[in-house]
Amino acid sequence: MATNIERWNLSCYLSLQAERTPHAPALTSDTRSYDYAALDKQVSDFSAILAAAVPEKQRRIGVYLGDKFSVFIAMLAIFKADLVYVPIDVNLPLDRCRYIIKDSDLAFVVSDPAYAPWLTEGGVSTLLMSTPGPVVVNSRAPAQAHLQSVGHADSEAVAYVLYTSGSTGVPKGVEMPHRAILNLIDDQLESDSLFRLPLRTLQFASPGFDVSCQEVLSSLACGGELVIAPEAVRTDASKLFEFICSRQLQRAFFPYSVLQTLAIEYERQAEGGPGALAHLITAGEQLLMSKEIVHWLSQLKCRLINHYGPTETHVVTTYQSDQPFDRWPYRAPIGKAIGNVQTYVLDERLQPCAIGCEGELYIGGVCLAKGYIQLPDENRAKFVRILAANGEALRVYKTGDIVQIDEDGDLVYKGRSDTQVKLNGHRVELGEVEARLKKMPEVKDAVALVKQLGESSSESILIALVVFGHSLGTERLEINEIDAGAFPRLVDSLPAYMLPKRMYTINRLPLTNNGKLDRRTIDTLLDTKVSAVPFGLSDSETLVAHLFSKLLATSVTLPESNFFEKGGNSLLAVRFIKALEEELGVRINLTRFLLNPTVAYTASLI
Repeated sequence: MATNIERWNLSCYLSLQAERTPHAPALTSDTRSYDYAALDKQVSDFSAILAAAVPEKQRRIGVYLGDKFSVFIAMLAIFKADLVYVPIDVNLPLDRCRYIIKDSDLAFVVSDPAYAPWLTEGGVSTLLMSTPGPVVVNSRAPAQAHLQSVGHADSEAVAYVLYTSGSTGVPKGVEMPHRAILNLIDDQLESDSLFRLPLRTLQFASPGFDVSCQEVLSSLACGGELVIAPEAVRTDASKLFEFICSRQLQRAFFPYSVLQTLAIEYERQAEGGPGALAHLITAGEQLLMSKEIVHWLSQLKCRLINHYGPTETHVVTTYQSDQPFDRWPYRAPIGKAIGNVQTYVLDERLQPCAIGCEGELYIGGVCLAKGYIQLPDENRAKFVRILAANGEALRVYKTGDIVQIDEDGDLVYKGRSDTQVKLNGHRVELGEVEARLKKMPEVKDAVALVKQLGESSSESILIALVVFGHSLGTERLEINEIDAGAFPRLVDSLPAYMLPKRMYTINRLPLTNNGKLDRRTIDTLLDTKVSAVPFGLSDSETLVAHLFSKLLATSVTLPESNFFEKGGNSLLAVRFIKALEEELGVRINLTRFLLNPTVAYTASLI
């Protein structure tokens, strides 16, 4: 189905599919399942309630729900009511949630009895949504209210606001119009035949990420079934791989880190087969065609697509190849622009770069966000005008990504022009972490940086160095590791993926002759803090501690040393378990390790 993006909004995919295949399964969780007719009715009923309850001048609706099934009903209902969807992840610190609610000027927040109390205590207008269907408490909405069955609307209207890390110390809200996502879904349908098949699709992404919207709408557009992974499954590679296989899932959207983790898990569980995935889409990180990924995907005989796009545009380029996976470039290109999108690789004078030369990527076309909420200076800096060949001034987004065009015309990602980084698929502005640290009364200065433990962003950890107010700026540099949880207020204000995994005190920040941070000196100082495993551990504990230390590039000194507190993540955890199994020739239960990832307990599993 190709829509006319001038006349439709994002609810059209559900409404039209409900007319075609009303009894086909649409949305499934571990507790509920709706066919297209039931889902459309739930969405229509709740959209009528929303439309009647919303104040005239406030269009943004927050969604703060623990149950993803309800999240997506609310999201589609908001689209259908021509309102603005603002997801608030229940896993975020409350301070960050409060900031999002205040900054986005919400009409009200859709929540449930489990999460609503702190909202109402804070004076936030709240609509309760309970299962099996949405119910509103203290609403003006008449029970018999109905909206149009198909989503006709202005495609220029804002569909959602997503918050991403901001370099000023607070997150920034990106307003995305319907037209951008309509264009993406329609381009998928027109350019890739697998997107037109009603494949059983995994719902994996968190609601605060634009990929979750893509997962839902891609499935609805082709009449497929969207299967929500339970939270306990999402965070355990072993359970996730088993879930994908047992549910016979056929399509999934993964960041590289998850793709690599599952590929390693396949090697550990190869006796069960590779699964039924036929359509894999990856985005959010540099795709590396590792030997594990090549092996798994070759066994699957699936199609792999590499997507690229920042929050300010969503997906704008795509790369796929008919070559066997072992003949793909190791660092996969991000590809060519999708329909109605233009990409420009420009030098510092905003002149086009020649093929093979590096430049900054600028993006234009129907994909562009409206801009950031209440950040006029940031809008002027990032949404700029460039002159087209015909002299026309074009509005484009300045990405900060450094790319080059290869001989095939594909864009190849090379790095960043600023301090924005990706950690496990999450976008992190180091400036926001530093700004939060500098607000601590005892901190005089701070710097956040990323230490590479491997080739990918998923094998990196976030480190912070702080200069305390009482520090003496002596000539000799002194650095000491402190508890990463030394600043509780940091934990209260930053999401988990933005918290430094390691923290050090330093008496002064080293500078180069040009007055810039001397990162080479810092790396040298950090390396001196990796010491040998001490005596006093059992043989099995010594082996575990050695592998911890080798993978995480840090000292491991105690039986209670925790893998994740030392900087580990899900990908590194699977790498550790595989290395331990290969070292000893035994099978280790990954789930049990994740429940208690200490040196002593892991040694007891051997």
